[in-house]
Amino acid sequence: MNKRFVNLSIRYKLYAIVVFTCLAALLFALLFAFLSQRHLYQRQIVDEVRTLTQIIAENSQAGISFEDTAALNTILSSLAAKPEVISARISDLQGTVLGIYTTGRSYADV
Repeated sequence: MNKRFVNLSIRYKLYAIVVFTCLAALLFALLFAFLSQRHLYQRQIVDEVRTLTQIIAENSQAGISFEDTAALNTILSSLAAKPEVISARISDLQGTVLGIYTTGRSYADV
């Protein structure tokens, strides 16, 4: 290959240099776009989980105060609208579980 390149005219050598430079720039741009999208997707998931957590926390304050497990389970069952959520639970400060939500799936199924 090296001998072929040496025997080419200047014109074709310039073509080859331009093509390989464009290919390298394209590969770099694709890599940057992929990594950028991956970072944005991860950030979006974190923001969505944080928002869901805040909503569940606001809605469950009364149920925690009165230890109303039926109300807390109902609140947690609203997570069924998000198929990405596999399980959730609400516990008091002592660690007693007051409400629980599970789908029966495992992390490997997602």
